[in-house]
Amino acid sequence: METLAGVVLLVVVAVLGIAISAATDARHATDRRGNRLGPANTATVELLAAYTDEETGVRGYLVTQDPSYLSPYRKAQAQLPDRYGRLQSLLADEPALVEQLRRVVTDHDAWVRNVAQPEIAAADRGDFKAAADIERSGQGRVRFDIVQQSSGTLQAGIAASRDAESRRILRAQNVLLATLVAAVVLVLALIVAAVLAVSRGLIRPFDRVRLAVDAVAGGDLRTAVPSTGPREVAELGSSVEAMRARLVASLEESRRAVEALTQQGPAVIALRDALAPAVTQSSQLVIAGRLDPAEGVLAGDWYDALDLPNGRVGLIIGDVSGHGPGPGVFALRLKHLLAAALTTGMSPAMSVEWVVGQLGDTGEIFASAVVAVLDPNTGLLEYVNAGHPEAVVIRAHSRQLLELPSSGPILTRIVFSHGAWAARELTLQPGDLFLAYTDGLVEARRGDGQELGTSGLFEHLGGLIGSTLPPSPDALLDEVFTLVERYSTAPAADDRTALAVARTPVNSEPAPQATQQRTGVAESHAGTSSSGGGTG
Repeated sequence: METLAGVVLLVVVAVLGIAISAATDARHATDRRGNRLGPANTATVELLAAYTDEETGVRGYLVTQDPSYLSPYRKAQAQLPDRYGRLQSLLADEPALVEQLRRVVTDHDAWVRNVAQPEIAAADRGDFKAAADIERSGQGRVRFDIVQQSSGTLQAGIAASRDAESRRILRAQNVLLATLVAAVVLVLALIVAAVLAVSRGLIRPFDRVRLAVDAVAGGDLRTAVPSTGPREVAELGSSVEAMRARLVASLEESRRAVEALTQQGPAVIALRDALAPAVTQSSQLVIAGRLDPAEGVLAGDWYDALDLPNGRVGLIIGDVSGHGPGPGVFALRLKHLLAAALTTGMSPAMSVEWVVGQLGDTGEIFASAVVAVLDPNTGLLEYVNAGHPEAVVIRAHSRQLLELPSSGPILTRIVFSHGAWAARELTLQPGDLFLAYTDGLVEARRGDGQELGTSGLFEHLGGLIGSTLPPSPDALLDEVFTLVERYSTAPAADDRTALAVARTPVNSEPAPQATQQRTGVAESHAGTSSSGGGTG
C-alpha cells in the first residue's frame, strides 16, 4: 500500500508539472496577444485613418484651392515615421507581418511620390488645371486603392495571428484543465488509499457515526449521532451531535420567527397603506413628494397633501420617533387628527395645538412636523414648524432662498400649552417653490463624520438656482436626493423624506396630477421602520 501511495504521489507531481507548463504557455500567449497584437491592430487602423486624412486633404486643396486643407496631409506626413516605428516594434515577432508592413509603406510612398506630391506641386504653382488633370486620370484612385488593400491585408494578417494565439490559449487551458482534473483524481485516490490503510480498525464505529450523520443529512433531525469507538471517532460523533442539536434549535427559532412575521406582516402592510399620502385635485399647484426608508417598507416619516374648503390645500410632513408598531400607530393617529383639524377649517397653529391635546399621554414617543395651508389663488401660505428642520422657499424671480425656521416645539403632551405654536405667513408668487424635509435628509455623513446639515443643503440649492431657473418640484427632489446620495458614504441611518410644492406660473400648463409620488423601495410613502423615525 505504501508503495502504491508513493507511485501515485510521483504521478501527481508529474501532472502538476504539466499543469504549470500549460499555465505558463497560456500566460505567455495571453500577454503576447494583449500587449502586442491588440495594440498593433489598433495602430494599423490609426495608420489607415492617417492615410485617409492625407488623401482627403489633398483632394480638398484641389477642389477649394485653399492651402489650409493640406493641414491633415502635412500632419499625417509628420506622424508617419513614428507610426511605422511603433508598428514595426509591435510586430517584431512576426516576420511575415513586418514584411507586409514594408509593402504598405512602399505602396503609400508610391501614392505620395506619383500622385500627391505632383498634384500639390502643380497647385502650389497656381496650375490647378494640371493638378486636376492628374486627379481625373484616375491614377490617384488606383494607387490609393492599392494602399488601402495592402493595409487591409496587414490587418487581416494581424487578426489571423491573434486568432492563432487565441487557439493556443484555448489549447493550453484545455491541457491545464485536464491535468488539474487528473491531479485531483490522483490526489483523491491517494487520500482513499491512505485512509483505507490506517482506518481498518475504525470502520465499524465510523460506520455507525456515518449512518447517523446520513440520517440527519436526509432530514431526520431526531436521530442522535453516537459518540463511540476510538477517541478520534468519538470526538467526531460528539461534534456532529452538537451541530445537530444547534440545527434543531435554530430551526425551531426560525419557525417561531416565521410565524411571528406571518402574524405581523398584514398589519405592517395595512399600516403602511393607511399612512400613504392623499392626492390633491388642485390644478394651480404642482406637488411632489419622495420617501426613502432607511430599511424595510415601513418608514418613520410621512407626508400628506389634502384638499380643504374654499379651494385651499393642506400640506403636512412629519417624523415620528421610536421603534416598532407603537410609533406606527402614533403616526397614523397624528396623520388623521391633523387632517381632521385642517378639514374642519382650523388654522395650522390651532390644528397642532388641538391635536396635541387630543393625543394625551404619549409616553416617550414624540414627533416633529411642518403643517401648512396654501391658497392656490392668492399664494398665501400659513404654516407652523413644530420642532422640524427649517423649510425653505425658492423665489422664482429673484432667485433667492427664504429660510423658514421652527415656530414651536415638538409635538408632545409634555410641552403642551396654549399658544406654544405660532403661525407664520408668506406669499408664494407664481413659479415659487416650497420645500420641507425631515432631518434624515440633512444628517447624511461623509466618511470623516462631517454632516451635510441645512447649510450644505442650502448652499447647493443656492448654486442651483443661481445658474438656472428654479426647477420643477420633481427636478428639485432629484437634485436634493442625488446630493445626499453622493455626500453620504454609508447606508442611510434614518428615513429621508421631502415634500416640494410649486405654485403654477400664469399661463403655464398645470401638471397632469397635482401630487407626484416618487420613491424607490418607498412606494408606501409612510410608516415607522424598525430602525425608528429620524427624530428618534
